[in-house]
Amino acid sequence: MRQQETIQQLILPTSDIIKQLAILPEEFDKVMIILKRMFEVVQKGYIPKGDFDKEVLNNTQLGVATLANEQEFRKFSIDAVEDVKDEEIVLVAKHLLTQPNRCSKTWISAPDDIGILFDVAKRKLPTNTVIIKVPDSDKYIIATAVGNVHDLTAEHGYTVSVAEASRNIVCAGGKPIAITNYLPSQPIMIGVLEKATNMMTIDFKHEGDLIYLIGASKNDIIASEYLHAYKNIQVSVPSVLNVPEEQNIQDIVAQLIENKAIQSALSVSGGGLFIALAEAAMANNLGFSIRTNSAYRKDAFLFGEAQSRVLVSITLDQYALFDAIIAATDVKASFLGKVKKGNFVIDAETIMATSEAKDLITKLS
Repeated sequence: MRQQETIQQLILPTSDIIKQLAILPEEFDKVMIILKRMFEVVQKGYIPKGDFDKEVLNNTQLGVATLANEQEFRKFSIDAVEDVKDEEIVLVAKHLLTQPNRCSKTWISAPDDIGILFDVAKRKLPTNTVIIKVPDSDKYIIATAVGNVHDLTAEHGYTVSVAEASRNIVCAGGKPIAITNYLPSQPIMIGVLEKATNMMTIDFKHEGDLIYLIGASKNDIIASEYLHAYKNIQVSVPSVLNVPEEQNIQDIVAQLIENKAIQSALSVSGGGLFIALAEAAMANNLGFSIRTNSAYRKDAFLFGEAQSRVLVSITLDQYALFDAIIAATDVKASFLGKVKKGNFVIDAETIMATSEAKDLITKLS
């Protein structure tokens, strides 16, 4: 059988994305470079081009090459990773604050030329989105782009990126309306802010304000900066986004903002809850004092990057309204602690001063 008349067929042992690939022989080696990161080839063979049609893609019995022995990210178990010790929390915190994926990007946005065509609102105020006032209108456009470099399946990575981008826009007070198609660059989502009074920022506002986590914590450290950068485990199987849960979280945050029931809102993402707390505190030169939850591993609670979570702060005067809105839903809101001055405190132990954290996060900028 001549090679130019044949086609290589590969059958993948997982069904989360695709089951089979049809590859021309001359392209086989290139494709295998990529696939070997996840699978080990245990059998090879060819089938005639003329015998290959769409039915082959749905019939694993026709396969002549199989892939097996999935790599470590398919076998990952959180139980194989030792939980962080109390005395180790400060080391992890400092390590994450100095990672290139988490450090300050102010050197990129510092040039003051982005307002040439549009009036850019909140340029000097803390937000993880770009908020642009539409000329001759009371409306604003909100833009954001996100991504987790540690997500190892395209389908999951894109789903999570879309969800997080949408969450960022909602946390800024807007309504997501459109997203680019990932071509030619990373996906960018835009939303509309109908009125300036709904504009929300990420920063803690006052000492003594209450800190809440909207959404459920999980014993989940997969695809996290903590697992990758601190534990040096480069690969792990991604978790699945619960879309209805995500929608509920975004709806309740939008309702809280509309009803003026919160002071700040920040999506929990890269670096986990600790990084979200640090960003919210540093933005206004404040600190925080929180307690972890013994129902979860400490590394998962503080540094895990489980989806569908938003960090908010409220004043004492807002508590009754906040509690009433939350009580009318099935969304979980957990009290974490209070905003304070000067330090990051976890379980009554001072982790670091706010000034030290700011120095660390700007170290690579």
